[in-house]
Amino acid sequence: MHWHLKDVKEIFEQIQSSSNGLSSEEAARRLGEYGPNELKEKAKKTIFMMFLDQFRDFMILVLIVAAVISGFIGELSDTIAIIVIVVLNAVIASYRNTGRKRRWQP
Repeated sequence: MHWHLKDVKEIFEQIQSSSNGLSSEEAARRLGEYGPNELKEKAKKTIFMMFLDQFRDFMILVLIVAAVISGFIGELSDTIAIIVIVVLNAVIASYRNTGRKRRWQP
């Protein structure tokens, strides 16, 4: 619906209101029918979930596949190096994201 294109009177008719607002009875009825006008807060991600989310990135998945392949061909030092880098990246990114989320929460 394009509310910004409609006339004010037409909008008031559609939402069954007026420029004076709702009567107490109508407000109580709508509160009972629709509930309070509140946003539901999403469940907060734990640090562990933020850590696991780091492994969903395409480049991280490519590195994990590279580590598996190098493990199969016998390059153990390359495998360990790649895994350490991927895990360190996930730890650092999770720590940074935790700090960002705290700064934006009231």
